[in-house]
Formats: sequence, structure tokens, C-alpha cells
Amino acid sequence: MRLQGISDEDISKFLKYKYGFIADKIEYLPFGEDGAYYIVHGNDKKYFLKIYVKGEIFSKSEKEFRVINNFLYNLRNKFHFTHTHSPIKNMEKDTVSVFKGMPFILYEFVGGVNPKKLTRGMYEELGNIISELHNLNISYFKGIKEDKFNFSLENNIYNILKSLEENNFKKRTSSYKLKKLFLENNDFILGIIPFLKKESNYIKKRRKAYVITHGDIHKGNILTGKNGTCIIDWEHLELALPENDIMWFRDNKHFYYSYVNGLKKSYKPDKRAMKFYIIRKGLNEFVFFSTSILYGKNGEKISNKKIKFMKRQFKILKNIFYSQRFK
Repeated sequence: MRLQGISDEDISKFLKYKYGFIADKIEYLPFGEDGAYYIVHGNDKKYFLKIYVKGEIFSKSEKEFRVINNFLYNLRNKFHFTHTHSPIKNMEKDTVSVFKGMPFILYEFVGGVNPKKLTRGMYEELGNIISELHNLNISYFKGIKEDKFNFSLENNIYNILKSLEENNFKKRTSSYKLKKLFLENNDFILGIIPFLKKESNYIKKRRKAYVITHGDIHKGNILTGKNGTCIIDWEHLELALPENDIMWFRDNKHFYYSYVNGLKKSYKPDKRAMKFYIIRKGLNEFVFFSTSILYGKNGEKISNKKIKFMKRQFKILKNIFYSQRFK
């Protein structure tokens, strides 16, 4: 998203003041719903810049960003994990700066593209990467939050349902289609909230098996290039069961064999945990997409694409929720 009232010159001045280098060029990237993204050219290098907007749904505090970015910095520089980007420390040796009240994070630039389709080799490489991540000793990293049921998720769902119920939208608009979609799936939505609450207690009882997880490894967060595969966007970093990452590749044997062979300890899939994480992720996506549609953050074309995606997701989640496979 574009940041109102903030120019490239403002950003350039802040980079010089906070990071000590002059930006030769700043390119705005027209994607991202939680803030503004840029490619910065300077010091004969390229950098990736994120300026996060506070108050967005699922937005994080400066403290939370600092935990994530300190983890990434140490992951890359102390543990030589090369499959992600590392934040750049400012002149105060901090991985997070504050620009006009907003978290301002500069990363080293990682080249590559989002794959349209994952190949067998990519699945195998991702299996190696995730096993390397899960092999890390949790005690070396401080402040990473533990997996828990987020009660704000429940409140957000109820607020969306209430807003949809109270408003009459014009036919054929994305908001009208969204209301219709939620009304068709109302009983299912209300049914999975108590399921997630109940199952979160089971997840907590298995906390001794927690590992460091990324939690959001969709294709948009995977970059492939000449230097191999990288995983970006670690905002969902948490201590959780391995299934929080494995769910993204649950049906691929090439990923699974590579993952298991890379682990330092034995692993047996927990179907109950897998179901919990898939359903929880789906509900989070419904909240995020619905909020952006209702508050007009996207045009109708993008909003309609999100509704089509949500329709497919409802079918997938229902199949998983009622399936005997995950029992």
C-alpha cells in the first residue's frame, strides 16, 4: 500500500540518518497489505525495505518485530542458515527502526521469483530447509512466542459476521458476495471456533515437542533463484509443533522423505495437530481477506479474486474438518 504524505525523499533522508548511507534510487513495489514495500539501491547494493502500518489487523508491535528480526539476524550470521534474508542493523545496532511511528525494517536483498509450481527438486530442498530449521535448539533464541489460541481471532470472526448481517450491500459487489459466502458457511464457521479452543489444549500438552516454525510457507513466501530456495516473511514465527510447517506440504512424499531424513531425531506425523493448524490458518485467512474487502482496501477485481480463493478454501477446510483421515 502507498503511505500517504511520505515521499521517497523522506525515506532517503531517514536511511542516511539511521543507516548511514545514501540511497541512489528507491523503487516502490505495488503489493503488500500490511505496509509499504520498496527496493532500495545504495552502496552498490540492493536492499528490501518494509514500512509496516500500525493498526492493521494482525499488526505487530516494535517489540515483536525486534524478536523476529533478531532471530533472523542470528539465524543468518551465527548459525549460517542461508535460506532467508537477514535484516540490516542500523547505526544503533538495532534490527528495527521507527519512522514516523511505524516499524521500518531494511533487509538484505534476496533475488529470485515466486514459483508458479513447485518441482520435485524444490520440494526436496524445502524438506531439507525445514528440517534444518526444526533442528535448531530453541534455548539459543529468546522471546519467540509460543503457539496459543488467539482469542482476538474469535472476536474478529464475530465482528465480521455482525458487520455482514447488519449491512445491505449492492448486488454483484464483492461485499455482497462475501456476505452470501459467509451466510452459506455460517454454521461451519461457528463450529470450528470451539474446535480450535478445545484442540489448543491438546497442542499445549505437547509443548515439549515444540520447534521453531515459520508458519506461513505458501508459494508467495518462497523465492527460487540461482542461489537456490529461500523462505521470506517470518511474521508468523512461533514455537509450535512441526505440523505448523509440515501442513503446507502434507501431501508431498518428496518433501516428507527429505524432511525426515534431515531431522536429528525421529518424527511421527501428528494428524490431530495437522488438522488444528490447517483449520486455524484457514480461519486467519478468512479474517484477513474479509477485513480487506469490507473496508475497501482493494479494488473489486482483487476482492473478487479473494472471494474465489475463499470459496475454494471453505471446500478444502470442510473436507479436512469432517475427514476420517485426520483422526
